[in-house]
Amino acid sequence: MGLKSFFHPGLFRRITLSYLFVGILSVLVMATLAINAILQNGLRELEHSLEDYAFTLSNLLEDSMVNYSAEQPLDEQIAVSVDRYLSSRPDVTYTIIGPQGEIILTTEDASLVDQFILQSVEYQQALNGGEGESFGRSDRGEQYFFVAVPIYTHGQTNSVLRLSIPVKSNMTQAYSTVWLILIGAGLLLVGVVLIGWVSAKTLAAPISSLTEVAERFSRGELDARAEPEGPLEFVRLAHAFNQMAERLQNNMDNLRGFVMNASHELRTPLTAIRLNLDALQQGALDEPEVAARFLMKTQEEIDRLNRMVTDLLDLSRIEFNRDNILFVALDLNQIAKEARQFWSARSQQAGLELRLILSEHSPMVRANEDQINRVINNLMDNAIKNTPEGGWVEIAVLYHPGLNTARLEVRDSGRGISPEHLDHVFERFYRVEKTTPRYGKTMGSGLGLAIARTIMEAHEGSIGAVSQLGQGSIFWIELPAVVMKSSH
Repeated sequence: MGLKSFFHPGLFRRITLSYLFVGILSVLVMATLAINAILQNGLRELEHSLEDYAFTLSNLLEDSMVNYSAEQPLDEQIAVSVDRYLSSRPDVTYTIIGPQGEIILTTEDASLVDQFILQSVEYQQALNGGEGESFGRSDRGEQYFFVAVPIYTHGQTNSVLRLSIPVKSNMTQAYSTVWLILIGAGLLLVGVVLIGWVSAKTLAAPISSLTEVAERFSRGELDARAEPEGPLEFVRLAHAFNQMAERLQNNMDNLRGFVMNASHELRTPLTAIRLNLDALQQGALDEPEVAARFLMKTQEEIDRLNRMVTDLLDLSRIEFNRDNILFVALDLNQIAKEARQFWSARSQQAGLELRLILSEHSPMVRANEDQINRVINNLMDNAIKNTPEGGWVEIAVLYHPGLNTARLEVRDSGRGISPEHLDHVFERFYRVEKTTPRYGKTMGSGLGLAIARTIMEAHEGSIGAVSQLGQGSIFWIELPAVVMKSSH
């Protein structure tokens, strides 16, 4: 488990380690470049300084070396002059090497002036008329920087002057700067790690919280909600999750209610069928009139059950295929005319007057003809069933230019619906018939208006009702109008 968590760390550890890795790499690169630049600059300054001393002294020694020979050594006054010139830099030592490679004068450390001086790089370069430079170490391990220049006599190299200076003591300022850079790099690295830790915590905390809420939600705690926190993206993600959870919870609540209502509604006709069959088995078959009455009731319950199952399947099919509905342009006036013609015979049988009011314009809407007809037929069926003989039912088409919407209303002079029922008529299995007398012979499934609402939602339209008890009802549907044409 330890290895697994090490090789597969969580988001918090990944972000922190990423900041640490990037911080270390960046600090190392910057510190290395800065330190190298400072050391190179320090050595360059040391080199230029020693070169200036070397060329000045070589010019000073040119006249003195004209008369030099092994039998006539340098005037002691020359050594005094050189020492006086270098008095401001006591750390600079020198060696004068004669034409035959002999050491004429030296103040260098004995370990630096040995038998190998004639093979040194700087000496060979100076002997050839150029300027020689090199680094070397004494027997004690101290690093020195050497500069060798030729001393000319009559235009030719007569002898060589070599200066040496210890590197460490002359790089103190550069080394101090390097230490400051290293300390700054360490502080910068600590700051990067702290920033990484804070950033990782800021990023990982809302994700961990959201993950915990999602796990609770998956365990069935549908009321679990995420706390919007952290960066804007995580706040939006939390809001989106909460909206999704809210919709899912509502759908689950609706599904539970739907299953409970469906179970109850299906149980009612099944119970009635079973009771009728029990009555027939217990002797009602011996009485033809009674048996016929029980069989007729059984047949009515079977029809009711069949309608309910069919409506349930239709409702599920409409909800599932709402994104695959085929829409065409329909003339709402023409739809109303066809509805009047379809329901004229039924209204006459019910003793009702069927009216039709068309719009001055023929509003065109995008809709599925079969589904819109189903909605209108459901509204017409309810209106006729709930209007007593001698009343009227009216189909009206309206157009609202300001809103550019087309509206079809089904009005009746029936009993109307009380306010406590009106708000629930579009709910599944809700029937006003349960508490009020009805004028039709068959009780509905309680799904017709729910199906109508689902269809209108799929059409991006709306459906509603206005009613007062004893003064009739108005059920309406409304859709966006897409084309207008004058009626003839």
